[in-house]
This record gives sequence, structure tokens and C-alpha cells, in this order.
Amino acid sequence: MQALIRRPSLVSLPKWMAFRVGASTKLDERVFAMCQCKSMPLAYLMLMVHPNMYALHTLNVGSTRSEENSSDGEDEAAPGMPPLLPLSAEVVDRRGAYLLDTGERMYLWVGTNISENFCSQVLGVPSFASVTDQSNELPELENPYSLRVRRIVSYLLEQRSFHAPLVIVREDSRHRSVFLQYLHSDRVDSSDSYYEFVQKLYKQVCKA
Repeated sequence: MQALIRRPSLVSLPKWMAFRVGASTKLDERVFAMCQCKSMPLAYLMLMVHPNMYALHTLNVGSTRSEENSSDGEDEAAPGMPPLLPLSAEVVDRRGAYLLDTGERMYLWVGTNISENFCSQVLGVPSFASVTDQSNELPELENPYSLRVRRIVSYLLEQRSFHAPLVIVREDSRHRSVFLQYLHSDRVDSSDSYYEFVQKLYKQVCKA
């Protein structure tokens, strides 16, 4: 039972596009997702079902493990990856920026109250108002913050055999649903939240 509770990907599966119920999913999108089940390598398929989300606005911009390893003559390792976050709107702060890795794409969510420091040092713009929605690249800026974020994105890309485009999504964008649809720990349409799923699972186990 405890092993099942620690696997939030179980509740993500029925919310994935191939199995999601409701009118919000188009038939073409569902069929395409089912075809991906047959052809996508398992590691990337699991990312599509249950993506990885990281907070970028809380990064400690200092020496990373990759820099320490490279100084010892070792292969470059993960560049001090930030901890994984639960896929829930509860952890998405309006003052934050979050990287969502879905396997085939990466989304950079930018909150409406993001700091001007993050905007200028990472996105190359003075404030949130100047952030270009649906932009597909990060500017190469000469500062530690920009370098750290770009190293994280590059490291994730190097782990796969195909390119995953980066898409910047503003919180006030009409395209924000492409990011929010992956917050599988929350209640979506008729699907249970992760907490409700665990509660039902626990009750079923107790009855057995």
C-alpha cells in the first residue's frame, strides 16, 4: 500500500490525453497519444504521463556539482538539479518560474509577479510585461543565473535522443492550459485529485 501511495504516476495515467475522459480532449489528440504509447521509449513515455517540474526562481546561483566534477577531471554530471515538485497548482506561485519537462516538450511557466531580477538575468527583458508568450528559446546572457538555467535545460535535453523544444508560457496567456493540464495531482473534470485517489485506494484495501 505504501509503495502505491509513493507513486503519483498512478493517478496521472487516467488523466493523460490517451485515456482522459470528457469533451476537453479532441479525438485526433487522443488517437495521436495512443500511437505514442506504441512507439515512444518507456522512459520518455513515463515523462509524458507524469512530467517532472522544477522551480527556477529559487535556484541557488553558486558552484554546481558539474563545475566541481569537471575540476576533478570527471565527466560532467547533473548541474545541481533543483528538487522535483508535485504536479499541483498549490506549489505554483505567481512570483515563480517553473520548468515542466513532459518528455516531448519543455514548458517554462512565468508567473505574473515574477521578479524583475529573473526577467532581466534569465529572460533578457526588464519585467513580466515584456515576456514574449510562446517564445521558443532562452537568450544566452553573460551572468551566473542565465548560465545555471541554460545548463539545467541542456542537461535534460542531453538525456534524450531527440530535441524537445522549450516553450515559454505566461501565466496570463490564453495558452496557459497547455501547462495546467499536466498538474495531475489536482482534480480535473471528473478525475480525482491525488489525495482523493489515495483515500479511495486506502478504503478499497481496508475492505479487502
